[in-house]
Amino acid sequence: MLAKRDFKRFAIAAAELGVAVYPASAFHPAGNTVKIAVRGNIEPSCSTSSTVSSLDIGNIAKAGSAAASFAVDCNAPFQYSVRSEKGAMRLAGAPATAPARRFGVPYDVHIKIPLTFGGQIDDTCNSRAMRFGAFGCKFTDSGQKIAVNQTAEMEISWGDAQQLLAAGQYSDQLTITVSVKP
Repeated sequence: MLAKRDFKRFAIAAAELGVAVYPASAFHPAGNTVKIAVRGNIEPSCSTSSTVSSLDIGNIAKAGSAAASFAVDCNAPFQYSVRSEKGAMRLAGAPATAPARRFGVPYDVHIKIPLTFGGQIDDTCNSRAMRFGAFGCKFTDSGQKIAVNQTAEMEISWGDAQQLLAAGQYSDQLTITVSVKP
């Protein structure tokens, strides 16, 4: 009788132990769970402010400088370029063959683009070297850095005229382009 009682206790203990050993997932049928992998992507992009700025710099026969700012928004490493339409501030209506020294004033362009998380691009180039078709300046790219919603600065500066310039309106157009590095 003792053996029968011990056997019943052992069976009850084993049954209780067996219930405790089952993992919780064993009670959920396999059809009641769903696994979803979530992934995302952000396309690399680069842009500048789209406004056209105009600088009225006054008398260009005397040395001077003028500055303008523009926005740079690049979420990936980027490169930029600056092109001068005429290669100098040139007299309106002057013949294309007219000597530049009498009808044009060359200038330097200094570009500063702050980079997100520190550092900045800081380049200078002469307007003659930036003329469309002329690739005389190698502009710095951002390396592995980005520029998210940064305000860049451009300063142009010129020296005293080397000789008497013809009277009239002088102008040039600079085009700044930013793009994601290939």
